[in-house]
Amino acid sequence: MWERIGNSLLNWETALVDKLKHEGVEYRSDDRKWVDEQIPRIERDLNLASMRVHKLEELIAKARTLLQELEDNECKVLTGKDGVPQVGAFLKEKFGDQLEKNYTHGRRTMCAALEEHYHIGPHVAREVFSILKEAKVIRFTMQRDPGRDVPPTTYPAEEEVVIYDEVFVSPASNEPRLKPVWEID
Repeated sequence: MWERIGNSLLNWETALVDKLKHEGVEYRSDDRKWVDEQIPRIERDLNLASMRVHKLEELIAKARTLLQELEDNECKVLTGKDGVPQVGAFLKEKFGDQLEKNYTHGRRTMCAALEEHYHIGPHVAREVFSILKEAKVIRFTMQRDPGRDVPPTTYPAEEEVVIYDEVFVSPASNEPRLKPVWEID
């Protein structure tokens, strides 16, 4: 669909350029008439494209809502009672807004708390943890000072945290070292 609209606009542009190549010459009346005929067609194509974009945005919003419901239902099944908001509230109550640990140790700490609180196995706790990450209830970042975030690493493995910390902070620098932080919403 978008290719067809794009191609029709490009074809229209090429035809218009060909028609209006008369540099220094007054536009002829039939050229002007042709341009006047094309403008409503382009406006219709633009309105159609805008309507389709709006429909796509609606579909994306509905898909996000369904995904949130699925994540919440899956979390309820795994924990036996609580959905994503309740599990997030439990972690926030237990650890506060931030847990200053690297990726691996923070994950283990939170999974252990989930195992203990919900009486579930380690595999199920990791699945609940993954759901919370996907729902963006918890996220891993590297921080210097409160309010000054550094983007998270691409693959937040423990080794990358160490490499990131060693490579991007010079020993001679006065800047404080980066600290790994799990943020809990």
